[in-house]
Amino acid sequence: VTAVRYSPDGRMVCSGSLSGVVKVWDSETLKNKGVLRGTLDRITSVCWHPDAHENSNGPILLAASSAEGCCHLYDFRRVNMDNENREDAGNNVMDMDTTESENNHMNVGDDASDDAESDDSMHQDNSTNAPTTATVAPPRASQQCVVHKLEGHRGMVMACDFHPSGRFVATAGHDATWRLWDTEQGRELQLQDGHAKDLSALAFHPDGSLL
Repeated sequence: VTAVRYSPDGRMVCSGSLSGVVKVWDSETLKNKGVLRGTLDRITSVCWHPDAHENSNGPILLAASSAEGCCHLYDFRRVNMDNENREDAGNNVMDMDTTESENNHMNVGDDASDDAESDDSMHQDNSTNAPTTATVAPPRASQQCVVHKLEGHRGMVMACDFHPSGRFVATAGHDATWRLWDTEQGRELQLQDGHAKDLSALAFHPDGSLL
């Protein structure tokens, strides 16, 4: 597990992991409420929309940055619909973190070895020797839950945080920039450079005026 955050109402907890999935849990019963997929690499941070309440009538948004170099914006409200669609398609919707990894190791052939080694060298974090999932076959992504895939950073995206208004989300990356995104349209609004080295964390001031 690489990241964990409580929802604003305290009733849910989301966690990100090295396997590239985000899970949502009931904070009282500890029951798993859903699995969100979409990235091929490890999750680096997770955050909730300021209005992400379990009893909300609208979307329940959360964001997850990843070592793939992007940030996914999910609507947890859609997770049940997505699971139903996967069941209709004959897919098993149980937790597939382990089985997908095992199947991948069994199915990767000699022809893919060169590419796999190349991907590993690109994604390997030498400072922590953290395992990479770059060679894992594409997961059965919860496409119904993915609202936007925020792409633009050159390198790993290490952190994300929602603006207190909920209209924007900021990301920080290993390309020495942080970027501001529109949550409704999923487009980049601002690229802020000036740092000499990688950015690994960020947070908004509660009134939204500072980052």
